Parts: sequence; C-alpha cells; structure tokens
Amino acid sequence: MLEEKSAQEITALKRTYPDIGGTSDYVSYWFRKTHDLLPEGGRAGLVGTANIRSGDSRKNTLDYIVDNGGVITEAISSQPWSGDATVEVSIVNWTKGKFDGSKTLWLSRGTVKMEVEDITGSLSAETDLRAAKKLKVNRRPQAIFQGQTPQHSKFVLTPAQAQAMAARNPRNKAALFPYLVGREMNKTAEPSRFIIDIEAPDVMAAAALAPGAYEHVKAHVLPDRQELVRKEAARNQKLLDTDPKAKLNWERRDFMVKWWELWRRRADMLAAIRPLSRYIALSRVSVWTRASIYAFVSPEIRPGDALTVFTFEDDYSFGILNSTYHRAYFRGAMLEDACGLALHVEDCLRHVPLAAGADRGDRRDGHRGRREPAQLSRRAPRSWHHPGEAVQLAARPRS
Repeated sequence: MLEEKSAQEITALKRTYPDIGGTSDYVSYWFRKTHDLLPEGGRAGLVGTANIRSGDSRKNTLDYIVDNGGVITEAISSQPWSGDATVEVSIVNWTKGKFDGSKTLWLSRGTVKMEVEDITGSLSAETDLRAAKKLKVNRRPQAIFQGQTPQHSKFVLTPAQAQAMAARNPRNKAALFPYLVGREMNKTAEPSRFIIDIEAPDVMAAAALAPGAYEHVKAHVLPDRQELVRKEAARNQKLLDTDPKAKLNWERRDFMVKWWELWRRRADMLAAIRPLSRYIALSRVSVWTRASIYAFVSPEIRPGDALTVFTFEDDYSFGILNSTYHRAYFRGAMLEDACGLALHVEDCLRHVPLAAGADRGDRRDGHRGRREPAQLSRRAPRSWHHPGEAVQLAARPRS
C-alpha cells in the first residue's frame, strides 16, 4: 500500500484507524468503516479479496464485525473474480444487531449451499480456530520457520551459472546452495536452481568468503537496493510534510549495512537445521486436487519462502504432521486462494500438542537406526553437489 497510495492517504488512514496494521489488506478499512456507520438493524454487503478470512485482514474485517454486534447472514467463502484480475474474492452480507433468520454459507467456489447456525470470520464450515490457544512448549525452542526470501532475482542462478561461478574461483562454492521452492515441492520436490547465500558479518568478510558471488551481488543487486532506499527516503519525506509526527519506515535504509545478504536470510532457521540430518518441509501453497505433502529435505538445500520448514528429523514428528488431527487443523487454518490453499507460518503446529521434553529428543534420534522411506527423503541429487569433475560443489562441513 505504501507504494500505491499518497502520503496524505496513508497518514489519514493511520490517524483514523490506528489499530489496523500488520499485513491487513486495503479492503479492511472499507469493512471497518461500513460497519461503524451502520445503524442498529442496518444491513451491508461487500466484496473483498479472499484474504479477509485469514490473519490480520480477518481480525480487522470479519472478526471485527462479529465482535462488535454484527451477524454475518450470507456469504460466499471464495470464488473467482469476474473481472480481468486472477484473484479469489469473498462476498459477505451482514447486519448490525439481533438476527434470528437463517444464515447461508456458500462453499466450493459458490457451488455448494449450506444452511448454518452461525457464520464465523473464517467463512468456513470447519471448526473456528480463533479461540485455539498457542502452546508455549511448541514455541520455545522455535521449530517452525518460513524459508528464505531473496527479494531480488539475481540471487538465484541456473546450474550452469553456478558451475561457471565456482569454476572461476572455488571459494565461491561457500555461498552457492541448491534452492528449493514451493512449486518444485508440489511437483518433483527436487531443486532446479542455486541461490547465492553469503554469510558474512561485514563487507570485507563477504568479499573474502566468496569473491565472485560477492561481485555478482554488488553489480546486479546493490544498485536496485540503493534505488529502493532513495524511494523510501522520498516517501518518508512526503509523510513528514503531511504529518511531522508520522511514524516512518526506514527498513530499506537500515538493511544496507548487510546489503549482500538475502532480504530474509533466516539465520535462525539455518542454525536450527544445520545440525540435523534432514528437516521436514511443506509448500505453503497447496493444490486443490491433492492433500498437502510433507517431505524430508537435506539441510544442504536452502528452502524458499514459499516453504514452511519444520526442524524435526524424526519419523514420529513426521507422523504427527501427517495425522488426521493435524491435517484437520491444517485445513481449518489454511486460506483458499486462486492458487489453491495458502498456509501462514504462524498458523502451523502452534496449537497441536506434541509429546514433551526427553521423549521428543529420544524420537529425534530414533530414525537413524531404521530404514528411511526413500519416497519421503528429498536430498540434493549428486549432480547438485558435483555438477562437474572440475567444479565440485561438495557438501559443506557442519560447524
């Protein structure tokens, strides 16, 4: 929204609705304003992106309506937008005040009609998960992560490009890793490209670690990031001109102290998977025609941001994730969209009981003595680690 709206509009929205934030869609403001202006007994209906059923957008739209005297009387959970944009939309009708009539929920893209007692903010016939409690035992230590976000396409290389870079200077191998993304997980679960991931505390260390990779990022990524900083400064100046007390966002500028890194490198995730023999990954976007697929992945493979990473290497945890109970929760927490089913990292496993303490540790080591199911283990193919006799991208020693 910062890129599309003027500084005056953004300032006015923040002043009027200071509690709407996070990753809320722009349509959230329209739902909020409409409900606030409705008189007792008044009715309203709006079309919004299907995102209003999940996350911050749900909290600031449909949950706000239900929690503030509103009753959703009829809704289409999700259907394709009739216009040119390839997007799924939700259609919601509601009233403010008491309502004793029937309530109708349309599912399966508006083709299945259900008469229900109540329509929750999820616009789903599944159990409403809003009241589910997050279990502290599942949050410390953190075991669920989103994959890496490059933010720039030039961090990603074809195998031929990676081979050439390593051939020019073998030191570049320290920053080249197989890169697995969501669409690959849903098809072959094999990576088809490499990613440049330079782990260095400063510019000099980055240049020394992988000289060719560093120069590649400097030439192709740095200029674009400098331009983003310029645009950020101009946008912030406009905000200050409109409101001297405006809260400014300097994320781009502050990131420049490590401009050679991926935008979201996920160092905590990398530290968690490094000592493992394998980790579990799941595409955050699934397809309509099949259930979600979990797979064991080699820690040598870098997961993209369309993957959710579970730092478990044991068969027991794999079984929990594939259990009927977790899959039912998973389905309820997911967001149907134009691509299929999208899952937010924060919705994963936060509320699902797991056996505690030493038991989990015992299970984590237990898989090593048993046969590993080949169809579930996604390790980097030999060609990824050895793309040529003269260009060895060998598995790196673990620290």
